[in-house]
Amino acid sequence: MNQIQRLKSLFFLILISISLQGCVALFKYGEQTTQTEMPSVLATAKSPSALTSEPPVISAAADKQNGRWVATPSSSWMRDNWGNPTRLKIISDKPKAELWTYEFEKIWGGVMPVLVVLPIPLRAPTGREKIEFLLEEDRVIRATVTRAKDQYGGAFLFSPDGPFVKSLE
Repeated sequence: MNQIQRLKSLFFLILISISLQGCVALFKYGEQTTQTEMPSVLATAKSPSALTSEPPVISAAADKQNGRWVATPSSSWMRDNWGNPTRLKIISDKPKAELWTYEFEKIWGGVMPVLVVLPIPLRAPTGREKIEFLLEEDRVIRATVTRAKDQYGGAFLFSPDGPFVKSLE
């Protein structure tokens, strides 16, 4: 009797699952870091967020000197246009090397599974979006941009096209 009851419950669960169109998706939140040697820098400090439609603030092309972009800017230009950095770290005296860090919004890391239509957020702040400039002899020689990155994928079960798995970055 107990085994028959379990089989009935399992059959009922399978029948409901087949009759409903549903999906299981997983959203992953994290960060992405890119590095640019001898960068051109945009004249105004903006968040490097990948989630907004704002243009990038760092470029590898050195020919964008139209007043808005400056190739390998000096520390005085950075202070005039971007202000004082959030953190400044002196790396060495000879040659003079400094690491300037500008911080922006928080980066939320974690996952969010979505079962049928119910999202379950499991995220926590793991850092900040930031741009780090390495200055040697008063010139920016490298920029490192850390920004938020979303990845998502899912397994869609019992769809009109049949089951499939999709992953997007």
